[in-house]
Amino acid sequence: MNSKNSKATLHFSSDAADLYKGDIFRTLALPENHTIQFRYRRQYVIEPYRDNPRDLINERAFVFFLTGNNLQTPPEHRRLVPHPIRACKILDSCRDKNTDEVILILQLGEFTKCEIDPITDPARQPPTYFVTSANLTDIRPTNWLDRVTEVQPHFPNVLFYSLTVLSGEKTIPPTYSKELRYSQYVLQEESEYSLECTCYDPCYDPKGKRTTPLQIKVSSEDLDILNLFESGAGARQDTRRLPLVTRTLKTRSAPAFMRFQTPSGQDSDPNYIDIYWRLAQRSSKPAVFGFLTFIGVVGLLIAQGASKFKAAPSCVAVLLALGGATLVAIAAGYLFKLFNKV
Repeated sequence: MNSKNSKATLHFSSDAADLYKGDIFRTLALPENHTIQFRYRRQYVIEPYRDNPRDLINERAFVFFLTGNNLQTPPEHRRLVPHPIRACKILDSCRDKNTDEVILILQLGEFTKCEIDPITDPARQPPTYFVTSANLTDIRPTNWLDRVTEVQPHFPNVLFYSLTVLSGEKTIPPTYSKELRYSQYVLQEESEYSLECTCYDPCYDPKGKRTTPLQIKVSSEDLDILNLFESGAGARQDTRRLPLVTRTLKTRSAPAFMRFQTPSGQDSDPNYIDIYWRLAQRSSKPAVFGFLTFIGVVGLLIAQGASKFKAAPSCVAVLLALGGATLVAIAAGYLFKLFNKV
């Protein structure tokens, strides 16, 4: 993406509360094409989207981190600074009838730098509106670390990280569930994957050997991950691939999620990431089951038929019986492996 001037919708999340800063943290950490949910009070959404949020669907958008939004300071005296974070696309938008808020589902794209056109009416910008539209100038792509280091001073003692799910060398894209309003990754049972994790630890001190550990909590016994950052990163910037393995499922599919966070000493750390998974049985299982069952039946028939060859030499009958029993044993062994955790 490279455009000198482009109109888009802008979505601001500020430093007024840790909850809002957590949204920016997740915007930085989540993989490309993953979705993130933003919620706004209707009063902070510009017309006509305030009453018709579905008009925003499929619109090009940009996420900004707004610093200087101290709620203890009168709005006219706040020194607000917008920091562009990431381009995105609005996949879904609606008005929550229970809270009367506007819910936006943003599909994350590339990290970007840009400027809000200086001729934009200040009355259409924060702190009046946090969802608005404006012309952007000097739009250009950048990388994750560039955006992290720009906002890092506003996140003291926070470990930043980004995640990518891989199968071999191939990136696995997330799928969006419109019914559940979140992205998830579909993984096959009894398979090996990896989670590429890039960390930036501003607290890293090679002399004092101070590092920030990363915690990973897994909700399912059917999913295992080896956390190579459990004791912290090996440098201020570090990228590693964490082995990810799925076990044999007893059902056709099973949900799971992982929570990534750092020990903060707080009861509730706002800077966390939840990754949702849907574990699925292999689609070939019915065919394999049928084939193994057929082999078992054939082996059983051979073993039973061996006793009927009275005219045949006894060694032939013995070989037929052993051959049939072997086929039954092989089929039974593979069926046990197919449908049981071992």
